[in-house]
Amino acid sequence: MNKKEGSFGISSINEESVEAILKRRKVAGTPLPKDLEEARQKLIRDEERQMEKQEKGDIKEIQEIIDLAIFDWDGVLCDSMDNIAHMAVETVKHFGKQLTKEEFLQSYDQPFWDYYQRLGIPASTPQEQAYIYKLYQDEIRPAAEKHLKELVVYPEVEGTLSELSLRGVKIAIVSAEKGDKVKGLIDKYHLNHLFDFVITDNHHKSDSIRRLCEDNGFNPEKVVMFGDLPSDIRDAHEAGIKAVAVARPKIKESDERLGSYDPEYLVPDLGLGIFRLIPYEDKVNRQE
Repeated sequence: MNKKEGSFGISSINEESVEAILKRRKVAGTPLPKDLEEARQKLIRDEERQMEKQEKGDIKEIQEIIDLAIFDWDGVLCDSMDNIAHMAVETVKHFGKQLTKEEFLQSYDQPFWDYYQRLGIPASTPQEQAYIYKLYQDEIRPAAEKHLKELVVYPEVEGTLSELSLRGVKIAIVSAEKGDKVKGLIDKYHLNHLFDFVITDNHHKSDSIRRLCEDNGFNPEKVVMFGDLPSDIRDAHEAGIKAVAVARPKIKESDERLGSYDPEYLVPDLGLGIFRLIPYEDKVNRQE
């Protein structure tokens, strides 16, 4: 079996294992160099864990280990991913490409410009990215809104956030969604009093998370990010905090996909399971 000389801290990299990870991650279109690098880095982490024989930590009540819980908005608090998928399909169609809603839901990742670039859509320059963003927000979104379902927050959200607040956990939103869209739904569901921080229109979450922790004196070791995309896990780790992957069963194999990015925790929703977080271990062995 073909192995290439490793330059990442282990003796060799099995390129078939890299391909297997990309398949698990459902990387859309043509992988970018960063996708290949991330897959190789996962192999390194897996081997290091095996060598160190790390054990899973104890299960503890959430308030014992967390001072601040950060939530992504779309797909985590708000049931909006079907609508986003519809608009993304129309955006891709504008460039003469084909994408189904199911393919989008199973493969989407942020930042949006990297995702569209994998599909062969020009998105590498600031001008191209700005064009896609304007097209999506000013043309695709208004035209699609009359066909989209009414947005709602997930049914467990209010109870879960209320309980977190009662336990003394601070609550934040960090989202790429437009501020008026987030605020409108928060107001509609009378959730304003539950959020200590709301950061929107944000496509560089790791930077915002760092500033949020620094400006408010939070120890990053006691902060988690709840997200439903690989980018949320990536942003959490880049910011030095832990990641909770929200792998809703509605999206096929989302637990398998998100688990391959090594979140510290993985949950199917924001129900009772988040109050006693079980450390997650990716048990899929790489091929030798």
